[in-house]
Amino acid sequence: MLEIRNFIDKIFNNIESQTITLYKEEAIKKLESIYKKHVKNGYTEYKALGLIFTKYNSIEDIEDLMGYTPFEKNNTKEQKIKLKDAKKKVKHLHSYVFLFIFSIIEILLMIYWSLYQGNINFLIYTIPFVLISILSIIKARKYEVLVSNFIVEPNAKIRKYFREYYDKITKKTINSLAFSFALIFLFLCSAYVSLGINGANKYYFTLQTLFYLSNLFLLFTFFIKNIVIKKKFVDKFIRQEKIDNFNKHFKKILICSLLYWIIISIVTIIFFSREAFLIYFVAVSFYFILIVFYDYTLRQYITFKNINYNKKRIMFGIICFASVVLFNYMQRDNYLLQPYISSVSSVEYEKDEISYNDYNGVYTIKTNKEDFKVLQLTDIHLGGSLYTYTKDLKALDAIRRLIKYTKPDFIIVTGDVAFPVGLGSLSFNNHTPIIQFANFMRNIGIPWAFTYGNHDTEVYATSTSDEINEIFKSLSYNSSKTLLFPYVQPNISGRNNQMIELRDQDNNLREVFFLLDSNSYRFNMPNDYDYIHDDQVEWYAEQIKKVNEEANRIVPSMIFIHIPIEEYKTAYDLYKLGSNEVKYYFGEIGEKNEAICISNEESNLFEKALELQSTKAIFAGHDHYNNISLEYKGIRLTYGMSIDYLAMPGIENDYKQRGATLITIKQNDDFIIEQVPLEFLDYNFQY
Repeated sequence: MLEIRNFIDKIFNNIESQTITLYKEEAIKKLESIYKKHVKNGYTEYKALGLIFTKYNSIEDIEDLMGYTPFEKNNTKEQKIKLKDAKKKVKHLHSYVFLFIFSIIEILLMIYWSLYQGNINFLIYTIPFVLISILSIIKARKYEVLVSNFIVEPNAKIRKYFREYYDKITKKTINSLAFSFALIFLFLCSAYVSLGINGANKYYFTLQTLFYLSNLFLLFTFFIKNIVIKKKFVDKFIRQEKIDNFNKHFKKILICSLLYWIIISIVTIIFFSREAFLIYFVAVSFYFILIVFYDYTLRQYITFKNINYNKKRIMFGIICFASVVLFNYMQRDNYLLQPYISSVSSVEYEKDEISYNDYNGVYTIKTNKEDFKVLQLTDIHLGGSLYTYTKDLKALDAIRRLIKYTKPDFIIVTGDVAFPVGLGSLSFNNHTPIIQFANFMRNIGIPWAFTYGNHDTEVYATSTSDEINEIFKSLSYNSSKTLLFPYVQPNISGRNNQMIELRDQDNNLREVFFLLDSNSYRFNMPNDYDYIHDDQVEWYAEQIKKVNEEANRIVPSMIFIHIPIEEYKTAYDLYKLGSNEVKYYFGEIGEKNEAICISNEESNLFEKALELQSTKAIFAGHDHYNNISLEYKGIRLTYGMSIDYLAMPGIENDYKQRGATLITIKQNDDFIIEQVPLEFLDYNFQY
């Protein structure tokens, strides 16, 4: 095109030589190709030419477009070597400038700390950083000279590299300035709120100051490093008008940001309250919207190429966004099971009289039945998310069928109603599954009690153990007439420990049920299971002595826990050796490698039970594939069959472990323990 040819001639000022002529012809072809793309994309001819004339209006721009100067085409190997050398020296300069600024900030922090402590001996620790700063500035100056030597090189690739580098530093400088202001205000806001709430607590305020200084440290280092490098050598490769334009923008952003945060600070002070952080959240959100708007619009006037659509960066952004969305979803209450729960009807059974002692938190069940049936359910593992909806539905339906078949008088759940384990259930929510299970059991209509499992109040779950306790209290017997959860609990280890009495119509004690908390994890470390602590064992012993004293005899009792005690493993090891000390009843150890997951700490519960001669049976859950029942030293140790459809990969397709355990308590203090496999129901019971 004539317009493009005339434009190229004007740029090269009619310089004529064979090399220049060939170079100009190649440049014209490239510009014509760009022009055709613009027209194809819907631009008018006038607009397309305008874009080209604006972007490529100097010899340097044309050289950047071509990727070489008119005299470099036949020396590409040398070009690559020089470009590689330039990048290497810039990298070294970068490192030494960063090290210098890092050292200076460390020195300032140590001076601050020594002044605060009133001990100048701390200043001795600044000596290594002083030496590092001196060494790094010497090295930085050396590499500054070496980098500056590339200015005289007529190398289009090097010039293009420095332009891209200029863009990179300019963008990071602007954005780090914005983040610095936001973090400074967060520090001031937090300090102001803490002083307002806690009073002039010098120690607290100093700790908080150091905490925020450490958070600001890397950002300031990064910010200052970019400014230093830009001013020291990058500007030498950039046209002056671009630099002047950057300086104007930088000053305007600095002033506008300063005014913005001063106004926000004044608003925070005037309307001081515990909502100060809400003001900060709104202010910083609006501030970042303004910065993003600037980045996508006005920033183009200080960069050569404003927005780079880097695939890795885009994917990283998408992953971060998806992670935030997923994290928020995983904390949401999800009531997808509610229609099913609402449709569940009560199971007919012969009701017993239930009373509660407000003083000691003990429930008493009075019955006239010769055979009193207790159904143990364990490891239900409700996920409470869309992902687990089908499995949760299967778990509740399995429980409904087991209850309808066995028609128990009382139900005890030995832990892990909820399964808020993140990727395993796509949920951190333990609040909703527990409420839904309680509603489900209320509709079933049979009295039930509950002991905690290790998953019910995971450390990362949305509700703490105290909050879950309050939920259970709100859903307990006064409101539901089914859940026997104590409103008063003993002041001992554990999230809930309780005793439930079984009496006959003459008020004589037939049996005592102890529900003891296994205490989840030690030090909140996964798979480092806790145990039943000494104070719990002492409380258990005290209650046994009291009921024995009241009845004037040894009252039989049973213990229900979640994590098995060490004697489960001891008994199984002896059983495998064929020892006469152990009697086998039914079931198997079905976990991989015959695992019995117990605590590394030993509980003295079993020894105390032997000493008191009251407890004849202990029931546990936790190990989903274990359902063995052994008698060791006269005490029956039984794993309840689990309900679990969720905790382990593929467990929903297994069936041998799934079911419940039925305990029939006779009038003569004897008892029968039976497995009720869900598989058996599927073949032998019509619904």
